[in-house]
Amino acid sequence: MELDFWRGPSYVDRPVDVMIPPQLNHTFDKIFEDKLLQRTVLIEDLENDLIEDRAARPSLKPKPQRQDIVERHFDEYQRLPKIHSFLDTIVSKNTGIASVETIGTSYEGRPIKIIRIGDGNEKKNKPIIFIESGIHAREWISPATTQCFGQYLVQGYKARNSDITALLQKFDFYILPVLNPDGYEHTHTRDRMWRKTRKPYGNCMGADPNRNFGYQWGGQGASTNPCSETYRGPSAFSEPETKAVSDYVLRNKDRIKAYLAVHSYGQYFLYPWGWTNTLTPDDKHLVNWAYGSAHIKYSYTVELRDTGSYGFALPKSHIRPVCEETTVAFIAFAKELAKEV
Repeated sequence: MELDFWRGPSYVDRPVDVMIPPQLNHTFDKIFEDKLLQRTVLIEDLENDLIEDRAARPSLKPKPQRQDIVERHFDEYQRLPKIHSFLDTIVSKNTGIASVETIGTSYEGRPIKIIRIGDGNEKKNKPIIFIESGIHAREWISPATTQCFGQYLVQGYKARNSDITALLQKFDFYILPVLNPDGYEHTHTRDRMWRKTRKPYGNCMGADPNRNFGYQWGGQGASTNPCSETYRGPSAFSEPETKAVSDYVLRNKDRIKAYLAVHSYGQYFLYPWGWTNTLTPDDKHLVNWAYGSAHIKYSYTVELRDTGSYGFALPKSHIRPVCEETTVAFIAFAKELAKEV
């Protein structure tokens, strides 16, 4: 029985979140009754919630005016073309501190774009804080939050905020909003709860990009079943998306001083290792691959809102509050990192 665990088993007495299809409701009712297990229904009818959300969302229309792109961008969860337009607009309005680069192409041919935000032109020896999001397609709050953080940086710099100015003089922030563009678009057009990439494997589609990186590839928590949500892929970096990010990070690893992988949900700051309980030599300072292969000391996974009431279907009304609280955390993190590098 292949189930979609939104929050999987980890240790004894820790609850799991699982999406149960309607045809298995009776089966699970009996399991809970027989085993005397406790349960809480977080979302009564996910499909109905998603239908209502989809009806309220605007369709993909011709590109709006640049002013609208920036001011109204975080009123909704945006499609990929609008995200890329947003990045381009940020750069056009802030050419002295921002630039966009395409670091690779997805399986279906979509560009994987990254925005650099820092004071002045890119410098070869300037330290980098690398922020990656949108690796799991259904985690819409992740790309929205990292874009919003980028907007906060450029607006703070233009407003001559002393903290932001000092950070952009110290660091280049590299923000990758959507690592998995094919999967992300698929969640907007076909299956809101899609998680993986879209490369075909037999009768099934996609690999879990989070489990496709090379460090400890195929280890605990990864599946060899192509139909599984946690399918590791046939080999490490079999997905062009993870290969593009890996190549880019390794080319710049001497400059990258911190790597933040932004996910949802759970509201955690996680540090290596995710595949074992063994502590790292730097556990008191602290993403498995970024730490283990790229040797980036300050590598973390950030799990955004919420704790399960909405899960991956977090309403759009949470976009700005999540951005605000995450921005406070990222700025505090960067200020502490500046003391170390």
